[in-house]
Formats: sequence, structure tokens, C-alpha cells
Amino acid sequence: MTLLGRETRRLTYQARQRAGLENMVIEYIIKEGPDMWFVAYMIPAGQIMDLTPMIDQSIQTFNIF
Repeated sequence: MTLLGRETRRLTYQARQRAGLENMVIEYIIKEGPDMWFVAYMIPAGQIMDLTPMIDQSIQTFNIF
């Protein structure tokens, strides 16, 4: 996908913390020339459907410079 005019990958995966809590992670990897930026959002697993639109809006405001 393209995000902010740059090559971007979006990963969604489940992460378990040491305390046994399970969260969902939406991670964006943005490539800018030889540099890569990793932006991750961690949210409670049960709220992923409700919060995904907000995360999609939020990543659009990310500024590399």
C-alpha cells in the first residue's frame, strides 16, 4: 500500500503480554529511501473493530520530517 506517498506495509497481529493480557497490534512499516519507520498501535483485542477506523485516520497524520 502507499501511505503519505511512501511504500508502506500494514501488519495486524495478536500479542500476549507477560501478565497474560492479549492485545491486537496494527503496525505500519513506512519506507523512505534507505530508512524505515515502524509505527505500532496496540489495542485491546475486543475493540479492534471499533478502533480500526480511528487508527486509519491517525496514521494519515504521521509526519516523518
